[in-house]
Amino acid sequence: MKRLEICLLFVLFLALFVFSSNSVGAETPKRVYGSDRIETSIKISQEGWKQADTVFLSTSSNFPDALAGAPLAYKYDAPILLSLKDNIREDIKKEVIRLGAKRVILLGGKAVLSDTLKNNLENLGLEVRRIGGANRYETATLIAKELGSESKLAYLVYGGNFPDALALSPRAASSGTPILLTQTNTLPNTTKKFLKENEIQSLTIIGGNGVISNKIETELNNVIKINTARLDGEDRYETAQKIVRYGFCEQEKGIVARGDHFADALTGGVFAAKTNAVMFLVKPNAMPESSLSSMKVTCQNVKNFTVLGGKNAISDLVVNTIDATYLSSTESLKELI
Repeated sequence: MKRLEICLLFVLFLALFVFSSNSVGAETPKRVYGSDRIETSIKISQEGWKQADTVFLSTSSNFPDALAGAPLAYKYDAPILLSLKDNIREDIKKEVIRLGAKRVILLGGKAVLSDTLKNNLENLGLEVRRIGGANRYETATLIAKELGSESKLAYLVYGGNFPDALALSPRAASSGTPILLTQTNTLPNTTKKFLKENEIQSLTIIGGNGVISNKIETELNNVIKINTARLDGEDRYETAQKIVRYGFCEQEKGIVARGDHFADALTGGVFAAKTNAVMFLVKPNAMPESSLSSMKVTCQNVKNFTVLGGKNAISDLVVNTIDATYLSSTESLKELI
């Protein structure tokens, strides 16, 4: 009798294993991270690129100049690396060499990435140029001009913070659509000029009235004569979920990045586009309900996740929540047994 019971238990265990493997197909989330944000950007580059002719550099200390950079980096099939203002770190130098890069594009003016840094890169035999305007708004339009989209479509994002632009970046990058920046109540002249000169016909506003007011929307519709739509949520995480839904989320890969810091999501946006992955924003120690909803309902095709950042950036609790979400049918079978 005992032998029969043991056999039955073995069969049930085998059925559980096969069921979870075949019906769920999800893999344990993988972490990509370094000892700091600069090294993490290098690890992301190593994960996504075996070779790249071009590398983009952005300051590691702030986000504005790189907010619009993902679509252009994707066009060049280039990673975005983070850098100090004046010096090229040895690990960045090694990564540029590993990639076999011939040129480096600096995102931002001399105040964030100095001419000293530019000279150091040129001394390595690299072609170096800068895309930097008088402010973040002009830098975004300069990036958009170089992107050279012919679709007459664009995204408009609040330039005073990073979450909406970074949640949008994989979608904008893969579709080749420029990201333009605005203030809350005033549409910057440089953004307005770009919209008119490039005859943009359709604009999607990212974020609610608290970040981009109805005044801006009215001006776009009635004065500049551009059709607008808006994607927004109660907070940055719900807005990110709306962006995911807007992209239909047919991907099988997911990128998980911290939503309250810019660094990993900034370098991760073009990586997500490169690997055909959808990006989810999470809290360091909690999975927002809107992000969880995206995973459970909207993005059921996702089979594996890459978490950007170590345990101090995104805790094991969050990773375990992702695991549990995609192993829920397994848990139900356990309860049945």
